[in-house]
Amino acid sequence: MSAPEGFVDGMRRVVRRRYLFTSIVQFVLALMIGIAGWSLFAFGEKSPPIFATVAGAGLLSLAWIVFNIRRMLRRRTPAGNPLEIQLGQCGEVKEIAQQIELEFAGQQFRPRQIFASRTWLCYVWKKQIVIRRSENLIWAYLEQVKHKTNGIPTGTSNQVVVWHRKGWAHVLPVSKREAYNGLDALGKVAPWMLIGYSAARKESWNNDREDLIAMVDKARREGTGLPRIL
Repeated sequence: MSAPEGFVDGMRRVVRRRYLFTSIVQFVLALMIGIAGWSLFAFGEKSPPIFATVAGAGLLSLAWIVFNIRRMLRRRTPAGNPLEIQLGQCGEVKEIAQQIELEFAGQQFRPRQIFASRTWLCYVWKKQIVIRRSENLIWAYLEQVKHKTNGIPTGTSNQVVVWHRKGWAHVLPVSKREAYNGLDALGKVAPWMLIGYSAARKESWNNDREDLIAMVDKARREGTGLPRIL
């Protein structure tokens, strides 16, 4: 009987499958370009412009295939693996992976779900990978985006926006239920964070960011919580 999959191994599996799928799709597209070019030459008019078009399509197809093969091989190495790169930005890869494994021990990793602990925030969806220390996260809230096609409403998507102390944001697409679950988890494990949106908080973030960050850092040092807006 094999051992249960660990949390970090689950992240690796999800990332590997997503990038493999993307590479296969691009490989098939490149192959289709080559086949289309060959068909044009085999069944179409044998003229210099057609020959030039076929040659161009063939070179483009070959270059694209070689590029994808090289990229797939590179992603199998620690230096080219997107998840390992994210882990490496936080410190020594093996050490950070062990820390995250301990923080989320017993939990099964799932894509498009926010995992929050007192030390880490982890999220993976499609080609987006987010691994950040909780102490660097200042403000998180639900944002709903309304979509229209030709002026006709086509639905609403939900995303959690998490602002980093350096002034940039992670935008995490999630379901509405997962958005509330994720914000609730963040509020419990990191009560010093600002949870929830208000115009006043937006104004403070835009105009008095250093003071806002100082307030969050003070709450974290003292172990106190800040008001949540749901």
